[in-house]
Amino acid sequence: MIKQLTFLTAGFFAALTASAQLSGTALLQGQSDHSGIKVKFISQGGTAVTDSAFTTSAGNFSINITGGLYKVVYTKTGYLDMNYNGGVSTVLTNTVAMTSVTLSSGNPVSVSGTVTGNWTNNNTYFVNGNLTIPTGQTLTIQPGTQVRVNGNYTINVNGALIAQGTQVAPILFTSNMPAPTPGDWGGLRVNANGSIFKYCIIEYSFEGIWMENSNSPITYCELRHFYSYGIYFNGSFPNVSNNWIHDFKAIDASAGIVNDWNGTGTCTISCNRIHDGNGYGIRPAAGYVYNNEIYNITDPNRGRGIEISYGSPKITNNYVHDCRQGVMLGNSVNPAPNPTITNNCFINNLQGIWFTSFYANATVVNNIITGNDLGIYQSSQTTPSDISYNLVWNNTTANYKDVQIVGIGQPVATNSNGDPVDSYFNLSQDPLFSAAPFLGPGSPCINAGKSIYSSDIGFKPAASCVLINGMNENEMTTESLIVYPNPGTGKINVRTGNRNNFLVCYNAIGQKIFEKENVTEEEIVDISHLPKGVYFFNLKSGNSIARGKLILN
Repeated sequence: MIKQLTFLTAGFFAALTASAQLSGTALLQGQSDHSGIKVKFISQGGTAVTDSAFTTSAGNFSINITGGLYKVVYTKTGYLDMNYNGGVSTVLTNTVAMTSVTLSSGNPVSVSGTVTGNWTNNNTYFVNGNLTIPTGQTLTIQPGTQVRVNGNYTINVNGALIAQGTQVAPILFTSNMPAPTPGDWGGLRVNANGSIFKYCIIEYSFEGIWMENSNSPITYCELRHFYSYGIYFNGSFPNVSNNWIHDFKAIDASAGIVNDWNGTGTCTISCNRIHDGNGYGIRPAAGYVYNNEIYNITDPNRGRGIEISYGSPKITNNYVHDCRQGVMLGNSVNPAPNPTITNNCFINNLQGIWFTSFYANATVVNNIITGNDLGIYQSSQTTPSDISYNLVWNNTTANYKDVQIVGIGQPVATNSNGDPVDSYFNLSQDPLFSAAPFLGPGSPCINAGKSIYSSDIGFKPAASCVLINGMNENEMTTESLIVYPNPGTGKINVRTGNRNNFLVCYNAIGQKIFEKENVTEEEIVDISHLPKGVYFFNLKSGNSIARGKLILN
């Protein structure tokens, strides 16, 4: 046994001393010429011999070295060093095609303590302690700048933080750990007015943006892989719009957006896309919550697209699907709040709308609730004051479960369209989506709603959002647009309410496919050359815009 072990050990070291033929690719962020990157093979002892190679303009390199244990580092002036294999020493023998890497631009700058002034995108800022922007002072961060946090540190904003990136050059706040995880760093704590957050990416923090007594807007930002809350505000009424919030599954009490402010002032939570989380998509206490898409909020303990725990928010024109509850209302507050839930679509949830307690004044009007297990479920003895003009259909176990309103869901008459309704003008029939949540031209929801909110029931395309490169862009429409037949197969008809329009088509991931000028009131457009999928149409006329959606089979 001893002789055999000695033989294996000798064979192992013989393999290490053999020549290693190495090749790989190293690229420079944002560049087309990737030449001049130095690839350093640093001996970690034994048979290894330190050596290096340089990349070509295409970023390729190759080298023959003595087999052994190496640390590999990529360097170039003006770019951050990159460690191969996370900085872990690697045995390199024989022929190896190394994994490609990309070097980020910027000179490293270490920051901690008090910070003000300007941070520029030719640097990368490494946070090595808690940061504070003092009262009355401002820190401005240029588009494309990276801020990397080396521990459980928080950026405290007592003055103003102007973090205003662009769509093509967002500002990145992230963990600098070798294997980042949610909660690596504290997040942004904002305690005063005057900040701007636009086109920022915030990831791997405990909380994304925590705001107290500040009305600073948060728009076009991406918040992902956080531990607790993506955006939280209290004592504040900011505009929180057009953000992309996703992948927050660390704990079952996490949430995309939380508003704990039930005082004076009005906040707006609009046109956000929130998905793949555990606790809540949105938990509002006041203000307006509209035009948001929320989905895949699914943990077994909560999983609520929208939870209204207190306050009287107005919830309108949201699309909530594939959650445990589309919206849950209830807590132990008395007297009861007075939320308004209108023109939403709640589809494929466990419960579409779930009433628990103290919501006698809740208004539920003009919603589409379909494909859930339970449509509207009341598990308390307190009955909502108004459930009317909704379409509640094809919910697996029951359209209405324990709802204490006499005659609800029982057809007794017909509406002006000739469709059967109950005493509260609720429908129970196929909404005839063209593609959920958009209504087809023959939908029974059209002209069947309570007109104080809308003449139609359900999601209004005139107030929907178009997804562009991961971020949402919201424009309200005043024109009408109908695209048919839907689904389509080749040539489609575009019917507008105006002439001399400008038509733009996007695919499902927001890429522009084509545009067409001088579109008339009724025009045939050939899309037979396009692949199967979902397409969005924007019709611009002056300062207004109309939207349509088409499935191409």
